[in-house]
Amino acid sequence: MKVVRFLAAKNASPANARIGVAVGAAVFDYSAAHQMYEREVTGVQWPMITDTVQLIRLGRFTTELLNRILDWVADADRLDEFMHAEYRLLPPLRRPDKIIALARNYAAHARETGSKVPAEPVFFCKTSHAIIGPDAPIEIPEGIGRVDHEVELAVIIGDVAREVRREDAYRCVAGYTILNDVTARDLQKKATSAAHPWYVSKNVDTFCPIGPCIVTPDAIENPMDLPIEAQVNGETRQKDRTSSMIFDIPTLIETISKLVTLEPGDVLSTGTPEGIGPIVPGDTVTCIIEGIGELTNPVIERANGEKYLAGD
Repeated sequence: MKVVRFLAAKNASPANARIGVAVGAAVFDYSAAHQMYEREVTGVQWPMITDTVQLIRLGRFTTELLNRILDWVADADRLDEFMHAEYRLLPPLRRPDKIIALARNYAAHARETGSKVPAEPVFFCKTSHAIIGPDAPIEIPEGIGRVDHEVELAVIIGDVAREVRREDAYRCVAGYTILNDVTARDLQKKATSAAHPWYVSKNVDTFCPIGPCIVTPDAIENPMDLPIEAQVNGETRQKDRTSSMIFDIPTLIETISKLVTLEPGDVLSTGTPEGIGPIVPGDTVTCIIEGIGELTNPVIERANGEKYLAGD
């Protein structure tokens, strides 16, 4: 099942966002259907839930519940009330508490950057203010230097994860999405050469495209063997399989949760394969992972004084 955040009208305010389920080429308004189901079936008056992170934290983001409500509406012959043929996708997650990412988790990528293949996972953080969704522009500030694309499989945490054993790791997963870990490469190199943290290079506004949806675990047979690809202007630059990761998803969850508690809605981005390269204004970047879809973003130059409102 593919879960999205969307606007029913393309020019609507982000304040009117809804959570939806992709049904063919249309989107089912799960936010409205969930509220109606609870009122009419259970007698509980829920507020309209439009934040995916909140839905996950409330324990309402489950395949069983998503299917139950969808089937209930269909059985009542009321699907037309909740289906939208025209819509605009937003980031599937607006404000996750943490975005924890992996550096050099593909050996060939480590080598192409002149780095050693790590003996243990190397974690860093991206912050939610940098999030944008499908078709939103990656904005490159003037004078920032080289900026690179980095396609990654991202794991959405579905339950509190603390000191999780690797054999239990997948029980903590709510779903999967695509994340483009856009990186200001010159800023990163300048920081690392001075032995400084490279936070800024990873967290420039708009440098965290994510989407187009969250795919529930039942729809991904094996997240550790998915084709992963990045294209720029239709030309393939990165192409690999997630099976090439040095550290698999259970290892990553086990390792980080020993010291850092993962919360529902947190994002764990699993690293990028070989083939990173520069993007410039005028380019279009498409990140593709089989079973999830395509995440496409144009690249533009940030105009002076303009500020993207992250998370819309």
